[in-house]
Parts: sequence; C-alpha cells; structure tokens
Amino acid sequence: MFNPDLILDQILEIFVEYDNWLTFRQLAYRLTGNPTNEHVVAEVIHRHNRVFVVTDGCRCKLRTEFIEDVAKIAAPP
Repeated sequence: MFNPDLILDQILEIFVEYDNWLTFRQLAYRLTGNPTNEHVVAEVIHRHNRVFVVTDGCRCKLRTEFIEDVAKIAAPP
C-alpha cells in the first residue's frame, strides 16, 4: 500500500531538483520504478491542487505561488 504523505514528500523533492513539467507516469517511474502507478501519483497531485498545477490532464509542476511562499519562509530576515 502507498503512503500518500510520503509520496507527496518525494514528489516535492523531485521538483526541488527538477523544476519543469513532468507527467504522472514519469513521476510514478521515478518514485516506484513502475510507470503504471501513475494513478497513485495523480491522486496525490489532485488532492494537493493548491501546491501543483496540472495541464493536459496528466502533466504537473509546482505552482509558482507555492515556490514563492516557501522562499519567503526560508529567507532570513
């Protein structure tokens, strides 16, 4: 069984290193080694639609607003 919170953390780590569009299949392959687990990734991405933007029904990336908010939190005063 897949842990949605762990998958979310792993997806965020991928996007920290690779700030570009990825398909659900590409993410599933990177996370599980099996691109057919794309439905698991899609469920997590859709559940966190304030963090990710989805296009073409199967490609996603981090929302710019989310990246800016995290940068503000991480920046020293």
